[in-house]
Amino acid sequence: MKQSERQKALSAFQRLRVYQEAEGEFVKCISCGKIIHVSEADGGHYENRKNRVTELLPENVHAQCRACNRFHEGNLVAYRNGIEARYGESYAKRLNYIILASKGSSEAYSKLSDEDKRLVVSKKCELEYKVLSKGFRKELRELKKGLK
Repeated sequence: MKQSERQKALSAFQRLRVYQEAEGEFVKCISCGKIIHVSEADGGHYENRKNRVTELLPENVHAQCRACNRFHEGNLVAYRNGIEARYGESYAKRLNYIILASKGSSEAYSKLSDEDKRLVVSKKCELEYKVLSKGFRKELRELKKGLK
């Protein structure tokens, strides 16, 4: 079955996020802290990638070991703790407001910046995903070259 442009963009973005967080060829799982080779890491989402508002937010996608991402359903409590430890509580709150606003919370929406409000109401088309996918793949190639 042929992948949609959205699926291609998501896959490329997830790999890119893993490599952006890597130190050399290794990366630390946002949830459990395990150090793993980049080839064994997933680009795990805090908010499920079905949510189109947050699917391509760097704040929502981090390197995860496969055990946390696939077998512990994202290990979300530990993931949230990892986000707070890395970036601070205000960062985690902002992400949660975006998530809640994307699901219809007017209270959360009112707490967002104008830029985040635009993000919540915007919709991407297949052409945009195609352009994003190409950009993510290009950036990923450049990051991988730096590892060699």
